[in-house]
Order: sequence, then C-alpha cells, then structure tokens
Amino acid sequence: SREADGPEGTLNVTIRSSLDEPPAIDCGKYKHVPLVYALAVPLWAGLLAAWVRRTYHTHAAHAKDLHRLVVWVPLIEVAHGFLSFVNYLSCPWEDILSLVYATFWSIVTILKEPILLLCLLLVAKGWCVTRHVLERREICVAGSILALLYASVSVQMSLQSDYAQVPMVVMYLAMLYEILVSVGANLRALRAQLRALRALDVQLDVR
Repeated sequence: SREADGPEGTLNVTIRSSLDEPPAIDCGKYKHVPLVYALAVPLWAGLLAAWVRRTYHTHAAHAKDLHRLVVWVPLIEVAHGFLSFVNYLSCPWEDILSLVYATFWSIVTILKEPILLLCLLLVAKGWCVTRHVLERREICVAGSILALLYASVSVQMSLQSDYAQVPMVVMYLAMLYEILVSVGANLRALRAQLRALRALDVQLDVR
C-alpha cells in the first residue's frame, strides 16, 4: 500500500499479487482418522485370513466360485484401510511420496465400491448356490449399473461438489433396487426347490 498526499486529498494505492497463495489444508479435522483405520485394518485382516483358510483349506472340497470371489471383500478393505491410514497420516500432502500415496488411495477408493456391490449382487442372485448360470439380461443390467457407478464415483471424487454426488446416489439406488429384486427372485427359487424336495419326500441332513 502507498499513500500520497496532495492538494486534492489523500490517494490510497493498493497493489496485490494476482497469484495468491492457496489456503492451507486444515489437517486438524483428520486428526483421529488414522486411528480409526489403524483399528479397522487388523479386524479386516483377521477376517481375510479366516475366510481364506476356510475357503482354500478347511472346506476346499466344497468351496465354490462364489466363495473364492468373496475373498475380494476383506482383501480390498485391508488395502483401502492401509492406504487410508497412510494417506491421512501424510496430511497436508506436500511431498512427492504423500502424493503417490494419495494417488493409490484414490484408485483403490474408486474400485472399492463396485467390487463390493458386485459381490453383494452375486450373493443376492444366488450364483453358485441356487443356480450356476445367470441370464444374459441380468448380466447386462448388472454390468451397466456397475460401469455407471464406477463413472459416477470417479466424477464425484474429481469434482468434490454437492451436485457431483447426485449421479452416484442415483446409481446406488439403482443397484439397491436390483439387489432387492434379485433377493426376491432367489427366495422364490429356494422355496420352489424346497417344495420339490418335500414332494419327493427327501430328508435334508443339515449340520
């Protein structure tokens, strides 16, 4: 700032740089986030170890493709939890290594939701349980919803605005509807199979 006195009065001249410094990141709001993931990762790791042991050792003779696919659920949770712990611990992300962690965290975060929902959808449809093959229409619908969900999550993480969350919410609702419809169809198929077994007077030995 500069002040110049003259007969007309006082002239104030203020010169500001057009390249203002970006606002500092408030890492205080992420203070307890690493602790949450530090507690969650061992739990998911224990679940992963137990599921792998049951699927590939204890019940390997009876394990189906669905059981092997569900291994991805605790596996991606462990990976996402570890990367989240490191990512939030690296705040304010000023060095190159912290930016690398943030990049990998973003990639795993984008992939996490579609993978979890795909496993949930296959369980709801009774794949490898009540039927071994899914109809082509079901595969096309599920694939389209997962692709759009992947795109909406990518847009939401890129824009970071309230409006960017609308497509993601819409795709979550579409996936929820598809899961509920699949659960209803699967329960009807199970009921029909039980009626057929009772009609044949088959005794079920459940242990």
